[in-house]
Amino acid sequence: MSEIPFSDTKSIIHHYDPEVGIGNAYKFWADWPQAIKAILFGWERTLDHPAQFHYALDFDGTHLNDAINRTTFTMFGELGIKEGHILDAGCGIGGASLLLAGKYPKVRFTSVTLSEGQIEMARRRALKNGVSNVDYLVANYLKLPFSNKEFDGILGIETFCYVPDDKKLELLKGMHRVLKPKGRLAVFDAYIADKPDNEMYMSKLHTKVFRGWNLPDPISTEFNFLKCAGKAGFKIIKNKDVTERILECSAEIVPRVKFLRRFTPLANILIYLKKRNVGIPILSNIGLDDKAIFHFADTAELQYDMFKSGDTEFRIIVLEK
Repeated sequence: MSEIPFSDTKSIIHHYDPEVGIGNAYKFWADWPQAIKAILFGWERTLDHPAQFHYALDFDGTHLNDAINRTTFTMFGELGIKEGHILDAGCGIGGASLLLAGKYPKVRFTSVTLSEGQIEMARRRALKNGVSNVDYLVANYLKLPFSNKEFDGILGIETFCYVPDDKKLELLKGMHRVLKPKGRLAVFDAYIADKPDNEMYMSKLHTKVFRGWNLPDPISTEFNFLKCAGKAGFKIIKNKDVTERILECSAEIVPRVKFLRRFTPLANILIYLKKRNVGIPILSNIGLDDKAIFHFADTAELQYDMFKSGDTEFRIIVLEK
């Protein structure tokens, strides 16, 4: 099996496309009723699916949806505002901004991502949900198409880890430019721990893990991210290690993917058929017809050990202009 290139724009877009990529596999990241409903009927007909991200704070082992939604509200709360204009940088299919827009009608949300497929799906979900105070745009947040001082706050939820270290300063300068004075950038993301490579318990598996989610190898350290933030002109308001608080959610991913592994023979057949332009829609809705599904499964099974060992951290970082 050929290796999947990681951290390049084209492969990231394909990876998360809700129509053709293995972004469909993220339907499993919800309570089981919503996960099954999304697989059978699609994202746009499952508006109670959180459709947001991998990790959630303080998952109690019962309702994953609630934990994901609480985490979204927690991160929005870090911005300290109840009205104004908010940028959701790297919005995916718009799960977080759709939830927030429904709760905060006085806030206007602008959500951007690289994938046209994700944006189209986000727009359909917003329309079906009757939410009008959110706009979804195809845009690269390294080159934001917005004027200076346009936003009161910015959310970066599980997204800036996709930016290589040599682009982090460019990223943060752009975020600083579009923020109003005293505006905040709230980041919920993973970082490689600041310790020598020879002490890294899982070092030999990092590349395998990062490839599965199309991340740079390695992802940033907290130190480098904050150093770039300072150079960009930001003040650090909060820097909190929340790794322990996402471990239960991280552990929940593993058995779900082990269940998905049972369909490996079927996946191989679907991948073969797809090469010959033959598809089975209901099975494609799980992402089983893309060879990247195997890298995805590797990542999902190994990521818990990386967090548990201390090799990788999850942090809430809040920056202010």
